[in-house]
Amino acid sequence: MSKQTLKDILGGIIVVIFLLTFFSVIMNALNTPEVYVSNTTGKCVDVMNYVDGDNYTCENMPSKYTHIWVR
Repeated sequence: MSKQTLKDILGGIIVVIFLLTFFSVIMNALNTPEVYVSNTTGKCVDVMNYVDGDNYTCENMPSKYTHIWVR
C-alpha cells in the first residue's frame, strides 16, 4: 500500500471516531434529567426525566443532572 492510501484510511478512522464521540455526547446531553431548584429557597421543586426508565424525584436525585433555577 502507498503512503497516501494509509493516510486516507487513518483519516477515515479519525473521522468515524470523532462522529461517534460527537453523537454520544449529544445523546447523553439530551437524556440528562433536569432538576428545577427554587431561587428563593435553594431546594428542589421538580425533576424532569427524559428516559422512560428514570424515576428520579427531589428525594431521589440523579447523580448527574442539568440544574435549572426557577422562581
